[in-house]
Amino acid sequence: MASLSRRRPNTFNMAEALLYSGDARGSDKFWATTARELGVKVKDIKAEDYDKLSKEEKDRVEEEYQEVIRRLNRPSIDAETEEGKLVRRDMLQADNADAIFAIGTFNKEKM
Repeated sequence: MASLSRRRPNTFNMAEALLYSGDARGSDKFWATTARELGVKVKDIKAEDYDKLSKEEKDRVEEEYQEVIRRLNRPSIDAETEEGKLVRRDMLQADNADAIFAIGTFNKEKM
């Protein structure tokens, strides 16, 4: 493992960055607002964007989604429901990302 003292200097350029967000109330909106204030471009990918995909794109997203839920041992959510479109929208965000950050809080009662 590389020494922390020998890490490469930060070369991140905010003006070249693009944040893919979900435009959801709460964390998504806060994160996007903060990014915009710092000069980062933001592209919101919403649940309804799933409906705009071609059949081939939906098939690819579905294949990725099924692999993720298999690995996480989670049940599948129907793609035609709002919740199903939201989780597949997440796949679209991840497909475009160089890095993924989840910002939010956990509800310990549901864990």
